[in-house]
Amino acid sequence: MSAVGTRSFHRVHVITWCGVDVSRHVRMSSISKREQLFEFQTMMDSDLSEVIAEQQEEMHSLELEEQQKMRENMKVELLPLMTSDDLASMSELTEDTLLSELSQRYDVEQIYTYVGDIVVAVNPFKSMKIYGDETCNLYQNVQQRSRLPPHIYSTGDHMYRSMRTSSADQVCVISGESGAGKTESAKLLVKQVLHVSRSIHPELQAQILKVNPLLEALGNARTIMNNNSSRFGKFLKLHFNANAAVTGASIAHYLLEKSRVVTQNEGERNFHIFYLMFAGLTPEEKVKYELHEPSDYKYLFNPNIGSTKITNREQNQMKIFFKEVTDAMKVVGFDDEDYTNIFNLLAAILHLGQLNISSDRNGQAEFTNKDVLMLVSQLLSLEPAELAKALTIQVTVTRGETILKPNTVEQSSEFRNSLAKFLYGHLFAWVVKSLNLMLSPSVLSAAAAQLLHESDTFRGTDICILDIFGFENFKVNSFEQFCINVANEQLQYYFNQHIFRWEQEEYTKEGISAPGTFTFADNKPIIELFFAKPMGMFNLLDDETKFPRSSAKTLVDKFNEHCDKNPHYVKSKQQKEPSFSVKHYAGPVSYNCDSFLNKNRDALSDGVLSCIKTSKNDLIQAIVTDTDTEREKTNPQILLDCESPTQAMRKNRIVSNMLRGNRSRYRRSTRNGAPGSGLPSIVDKPTLSRKNSLAKKQSSTLLTVDARPHGLLLPGDGGGGPLERTKSKRAAIKASLRKRPARVIKKVSPTIGFYFKSSLASLMEKMLISVPHFIRCVKPNSLLVPDSFDDKLVTQQLRYTGVLETTRIRQLGYPTRLDFITFMERYRCLQPFSSLLQEDEDTINDSDTCAALLDSLGIKDYAVGNTKIFLRYHHNEILFNLVDRQEKSARALQKVVRGFLARRYFRQALINM
Repeated sequence: MSAVGTRSFHRVHVITWCGVDVSRHVRMSSISKREQLFEFQTMMDSDLSEVIAEQQEEMHSLELEEQQKMRENMKVELLPLMTSDDLASMSELTEDTLLSELSQRYDVEQIYTYVGDIVVAVNPFKSMKIYGDETCNLYQNVQQRSRLPPHIYSTGDHMYRSMRTSSADQVCVISGESGAGKTESAKLLVKQVLHVSRSIHPELQAQILKVNPLLEALGNARTIMNNNSSRFGKFLKLHFNANAAVTGASIAHYLLEKSRVVTQNEGERNFHIFYLMFAGLTPEEKVKYELHEPSDYKYLFNPNIGSTKITNREQNQMKIFFKEVTDAMKVVGFDDEDYTNIFNLLAAILHLGQLNISSDRNGQAEFTNKDVLMLVSQLLSLEPAELAKALTIQVTVTRGETILKPNTVEQSSEFRNSLAKFLYGHLFAWVVKSLNLMLSPSVLSAAAAQLLHESDTFRGTDICILDIFGFENFKVNSFEQFCINVANEQLQYYFNQHIFRWEQEEYTKEGISAPGTFTFADNKPIIELFFAKPMGMFNLLDDETKFPRSSAKTLVDKFNEHCDKNPHYVKSKQQKEPSFSVKHYAGPVSYNCDSFLNKNRDALSDGVLSCIKTSKNDLIQAIVTDTDTEREKTNPQILLDCESPTQAMRKNRIVSNMLRGNRSRYRRSTRNGAPGSGLPSIVDKPTLSRKNSLAKKQSSTLLTVDARPHGLLLPGDGGGGPLERTKSKRAAIKASLRKRPARVIKKVSPTIGFYFKSSLASLMEKMLISVPHFIRCVKPNSLLVPDSFDDKLVTQQLRYTGVLETTRIRQLGYPTRLDFITFMERYRCLQPFSSLLQEDEDTINDSDTCAALLDSLGIKDYAVGNTKIFLRYHHNEILFNLVDRQEKSARALQKVVRGFLARRYFRQALINM
């Protein structure tokens, strides 16, 4: 027993402030809401009220003192507030006024500007002291956004609060042309989201942040438009538990530019990691890998096009960068063996390019530098004779007979380059896969896992950030630029649909008068040019790729024949080279088709792949295993009455979702267009031409089984799911699949175009089920220098991204649309006390109740539809601040009341002793 005078707290009463329940006594069994409210009011006697008032005044003064002390200690170099911080609040909206405001803000180094809830970021091309931890604290849980200058950290804080409020996945789309600052913006956004949240694993946040240097080294390169250009697309998911704590992360990557490994355009470089090796490896390691200078390697320096020279300043920066990369590898979880294997493979790729190939008297290819062949074989743990044979002899199997055909010099060079691209591409994929395993919530400690699943109502949410390559237009644009610009075209379409079309359709559906007439550049016809069936450009490209005698000329001829009617396709006036042009949303781009077919095939010969499989190197073995797994995924063994691999993937996904009980997602996946959306389909069956030869070839890649979706047990599903099937039915289906003879024909490797369409469809599906946020990055000049604002270049970007129309619709429109039930569930706690007493169960969630709540809060200029309440973009901030204030009051009330009741209970217990 405690001594007399000791303050003791006992859990006697529990008071909550959530939804409609304001107070609940632990001994209450079943009483009405009205009685609960009256009892709560009666319990607040004068003595208790005085205690509450004193406690609240004390807490308020302490909060003010702590905030003032925090701000005095902060040394944050933030600019003063400006009248143009939010372009949507401007009275005059023209293209000239927007350009003028952005230019004036850029002159005073205010690079961020709001357009309602959208952020426009102008790349400063220099370091700025506005991204420290102090600034992160300043933009954490911001109650009123207008009190602070615009900042990308505000978006991170808003995404996190939106996730906590709505319990819905969030996605941020960072867009802009190459060199606009998307990669840096993505890193800053991740930093802020991790800062405002908390992690259940002490080292998890550091691991996630360390992912960036590693992926930049392997996936970024210098181009003529950007010194640190992303040559792949990255979709980062931050996973949160029910308590809004970070539990892990995962990364999806798209379309790595593997051709850069073997060749680069004039003024450009290979991936960063190759140059970092020469700057950061120790002399002993360089001797081990037999590395000399970057200029000695053909994959890094091409005298015919004048590769860029590395300056002393760059050399020092590369040393620092290499140290960041190696530190990141250690923090994330790569061990010494992984470190050695990675750089061993990178060195092997460089030495592959040094293999000199010439022809003997019979015209057969042979290697003239046997020492390099020995070195490459040693680094790859292969037999030199086997590697030489795989690269100089082509093996084909026809009707059970093996035919060996010597390669020409050109063919062997192509085999060598294909091997280099294969190794690097799969090394990158292996690194990403390893990062996902290390950052997965499944590898957390037992205590963390217990915290993660501490509630029966656990539902994890994600904050996703898309950092993808920007729009590109070089002197010579090839297959990579074609895919990159198509991806940007799809993202622009997604932006247009979300900001303009879907919002206008919602007004009509809900019976609300549109706040204004908005026009925007609809790029749907361009999307159809690429993905329409059966004559979309990607289908035509895949069709032509299947034929061995096809050429760049036949491909262009096919484009001209089938795409000429689309106003966005332009035939080339030059007959000397095979090319065409496309009028993209960002401007016309001319594409050279010389390497389209080879890059689309991107096939490694069976002989070379078989040789690589004999390697004794653990990393190469892992790469080969992943390759086989990907082939199995791409060519599923069970085909449900499909005409193409794409339809098989789509139906397998639908059935998989059904097995997991996700019926709502099943319904979305069966709509027309892209899975789960109203977007035009970007994945469909390929072109049926030349007597349906392509359809026959692609369908022949699969095992065809007559099985129905409800009776299918997919590989990897483990039989899970709520479908009403008995074990005997499952066993019967499995047995029938084993006994039934399958029709197996020669496999055809999927093309890069097929992978690209599939990954883009998957990306859009992920984005469409999340609440979107947008950051528009703007490139101020093409010289990549600070303090230079090119009006013409910026105007062009503002036009094709639709910033002016976006500003207008954010100024006049209703971006937030909540159905009545969701609105009341989220904001019912803001109702006046008298309204709670007079509530009727029949009208608790109707339009009049929602309108009355908003009116009582002094919120005007909203709209009420048939089933939803429509709010302006700034209403969200007002409502969130009111709820946050209410929650703080509830916590203070709980603290005071619990303490008061515990003390009274304890005093009564002492009296009764």
